[in-house]
Amino acid sequence: MEVLEIITYLGGWAVLTVGISVFVGKFFAERMADKLKIKWSGEQEEKLEQLRAEITREHSIFTAILNSYSSSHQFSQSDRIKAVQTLWDNILKTRNLGSFPSFFFDVLLESEYNTIDKKNPVMIKLNSLSFEKIVEEIGPIIESVENFRPFLGEHLWSLFKIYTILVSRVSILLIEGRKNNDIKSWHKDEYIQSILNEIFDEKEMHSITSGIMGSFKVATELLEQKILFEILKIISGELAAESNLSKAKKLQELIGQEKNYNNLTK
Repeated sequence: MEVLEIITYLGGWAVLTVGISVFVGKFFAERMADKLKIKWSGEQEEKLEQLRAEITREHSIFTAILNSYSSSHQFSQSDRIKAVQTLWDNILKTRNLGSFPSFFFDVLLESEYNTIDKKNPVMIKLNSLSFEKIVEEIGPIIESVENFRPFLGEHLWSLFKIYTILVSRVSILLIEGRKNNDIKSWHKDEYIQSILNEIFDEKEMHSITSGIMGSFKVATELLEQKILFEILKIISGELAAESNLSKAKKLQELIGQEKNYNNLTK
């Protein structure tokens, strides 16, 4: 069968034209798809290279910042360690300053405060205390720690300041009470009550005041525990929580109220 007969049999030139068109269209479509695929692959590879470059650059920047922060942190951390060591050394000095008031109020009943014989060793020791000596000793203690205040954080600094105020004020109240023959229980002072209510929760307050006399030693030990907890946070590198900043503000306000009472400057 000749070609023309075949064409005629299949439906003429129209069919042939359509067939050729389909073939050509399919051929060019496949070629176009291959070209697009190549182009797409090239563009994607270029984008991937750009992305890799950006990631590498940002990683380098991040590493540099991290290394810088690490070096800075290590440098400042040594100052923090020195600061908390100085603070704790002065906590021990302050504790020693309040050792006799702690003994006096934790051993004697309130009814015995003003009835002890003057020749009693307790009264002899009490008579050796003086307002001038308290001020003379507490001043350098506060000053030496304040030099490290930037490395302590406001909450820890405030707790330390409260500790010195508590010990100093109780000592001075005891001295003033002896002079006027009117010694009263340490926790009945209005300012001290405001301190206790601010820094201790209900359970802690119960452990302080549940006894007949109210334990000054328990109060100072609990406060020392709070200070040690904040010291541990600094040593471990833990950042102060916002709640601590809020607490520090409250303690600072409480410290500021000291001038309204019979404080150390009188």
